[in-house]
Amino acid sequence: MDLVKNPFLLTLCLEALPDAVKGKSDLSRLRVTRVQLYDSFTQHWLGVNKRRLEEHRLREGKLLAFEWLLEDGFESNGIKFQQNLAAAIFREQEGRPIVVYTPRRYRDSWKAMFFGLAHDISLLRDASLLSRVGAQYRFTTDSRDEFAPHPLSNSNDIRNRPLSQRNLVPKPSIIQFLAERVQLDPGFKQRLLIFIEQSKTDVHAACAAANAITILVKAGVSFNEADLRAIRIPGADLSGGHFGLAQLQEADLTGVDLTKSCIRLADLSEARMEGVQFGELPFLKEASSVKSTAYSPDGKSLAVGLGNGIINIYDTATWTRTTHRLLGHRKEVSAFAYSSSGQKLLSGSDDYTVRLWTSQAGSIDFTMHGHLGSVEAVAFSPLGGQVAPASGDMTPILLMVCGSLLEMALACCSFGSQQLENQQNIGKAIRPRKHGRNHATMGREPGLMLRCGPLQINCVAISPDGRRIALAGYSDFIKIWSVEAGVAEVTLRGHTNNIGAVIFSPNSQWIASGSWDNTVRLWCARSGTPGLVLSGHNNGIITLAFSPCGQQVVSGSEDGTVRVWEVSTGESRVDVDVGLRIPAMAVTHMPTGVHVALRRFTTEDVDLWSEESVEAVHSLKNGLGVDIATFSACGQWIATGVGTSVWLWRMYLRDSVQEWICIQNIRGFLEGVESIAWRPGALEFVTGTRAGSVQTWELVEESNGRFSARSVWSSGYSVFVATDAVVVSAVGLSAMNQRLLKQRGAKDGSSSS
Repeated sequence: MDLVKNPFLLTLCLEALPDAVKGKSDLSRLRVTRVQLYDSFTQHWLGVNKRRLEEHRLREGKLLAFEWLLEDGFESNGIKFQQNLAAAIFREQEGRPIVVYTPRRYRDSWKAMFFGLAHDISLLRDASLLSRVGAQYRFTTDSRDEFAPHPLSNSNDIRNRPLSQRNLVPKPSIIQFLAERVQLDPGFKQRLLIFIEQSKTDVHAACAAANAITILVKAGVSFNEADLRAIRIPGADLSGGHFGLAQLQEADLTGVDLTKSCIRLADLSEARMEGVQFGELPFLKEASSVKSTAYSPDGKSLAVGLGNGIINIYDTATWTRTTHRLLGHRKEVSAFAYSSSGQKLLSGSDDYTVRLWTSQAGSIDFTMHGHLGSVEAVAFSPLGGQVAPASGDMTPILLMVCGSLLEMALACCSFGSQQLENQQNIGKAIRPRKHGRNHATMGREPGLMLRCGPLQINCVAISPDGRRIALAGYSDFIKIWSVEAGVAEVTLRGHTNNIGAVIFSPNSQWIASGSWDNTVRLWCARSGTPGLVLSGHNNGIITLAFSPCGQQVVSGSEDGTVRVWEVSTGESRVDVDVGLRIPAMAVTHMPTGVHVALRRFTTEDVDLWSEESVEAVHSLKNGLGVDIATFSACGQWIATGVGTSVWLWRMYLRDSVQEWICIQNIRGFLEGVESIAWRPGALEFVTGTRAGSVQTWELVEESNGRFSARSVWSSGYSVFVATDAVVVSAVGLSAMNQRLLKQRGAKDGSSSS
């Protein structure tokens, strides 16, 4: 709707939308881009002017030129005329939109090709989207230049191409406009890829290649597994890009922006990386938990208080620890304050003391005793002459001139308020609010978005026929959405506690839901009519699965049991009884029977059970606590979420005995993996993390028969990812960036990596 805020764009929309939506039945899901509007409007404009000229009585010279243009295609010649003009403006005037032309002064310049007196030029110019004020011409657009026709050139010399004339990276509006062109025009995308390929052997293609790859990345083009060896793209903006397993050996990446990009398993050996930006700094590794931090007033130092009572001071220019370690507190350092001059540092601790330090020397000036509880906050007066510590023990705050006791103030501090007589703005405590996600997005690419209001989604199921989506949150109801209409059709109500699991039957006709009210309910997926209520568990339902025929549903509960229910009668049997509560479970129903993967509270391993077994038949040794485990549809694979990694296990049969072997550990998730879902009928799965990122992975069989997981799509990275990237002999990496890459799991050939 922002496009109709000025008269020109309002006209453009009204004229172009009929053509842009022609043949589309579902307008609610239609995405109309600026490129589409401009293209449609240009065609419409040229068509109107062609009809005007046909009805107008032209003089003999112009009439002959007009007939030639009609034979050759008036609209196509008009579009080519405008593209060539845009390219010339871009090349000759560095993109300045206004062209000044008078025949006498400029008849021998490039401008005469577009503004001369030749009949064909005059006809095409008058029919184009150009406005004229005296001797000044410009494209008829709003004040921004992003709607001007995209410049193209057929010149064989890369230096004459518009993308070689100017660095477009600082022009986000132009980049975005051309990115939309990529999404609509496969030919344009291919030409940009050619520029990148040409840069491998032609140093003059570097500017065009940097612009091209920036446009492609912003258009969402993935470069996973791409052969980008020796490309030259200095200054390119690759932020948010996908370069997993890419070959970037000897590439010129000088000044490239890789913020929030993924170079997982990419090879950057001997790449030029001077001035590369990752958008992040390396973290500071401490031997104890960090309890408090404070910057000096000039920002040149950072004080870090640790749980073991030690205070470390860092130089922010190099992020290295200074030689001074402030030792004295016996328990964690809970509060900091620098004086306005930065020469003094005040610290409060759980050892009930307040200490004043000379920050540069690392020496202690005095220690104040007297509090009966942990010191929660400390503050300097604006001039630095007084300090005020505050404790949660409800004792008075002491005011001191630095180094000597001044007076006792009639004030107290508690967790809920802080008041100080004749002093204001001593401090303020803010507790961060937790925000739940309240929408779900369908697709590999951004597509249908379901807006769920305040509902925090924790269960999502898609019907096998792809027509419906079931969503449940931390509530006792389920909403069924139509994928085609993008609206909620039915709300399923009946449970009396939060929903723990939702699943569709194989024929998409039934929905099974499990709740923390200890029941499983069956529903008609189309009408929402309630079916059987399946009771028998003694605790909440945490997982569900249908049998391949859809006649049975399997439920797993935190009570440690797995039940198999007959859909037609509601009868059930207990297949697995662990005998104790469990925090995580996955079930699958295959022709060979029910298989269960579960983790007990008392162990970090995942136990595998088969139907009616009295004990676990196998254990998956993950080494750390497992947060989630899921079976593939074929039952031959298990993916386990272990903190910030995903472990992939494959089942082998040896002498009719199942054996599960870990074939890969996918590392590098900077936030915990909270959800994993396998795609039916394919060796693909999706991971979701606590940070909000979603990734699709594909299991690929290598030439040696081994399988490996490769990232094929991501909703976007919240941080820079460099797990297992190779940066051996990379040129020009700063010490700071080298440290960041090591922390993110990159390999530089040293023994410590």
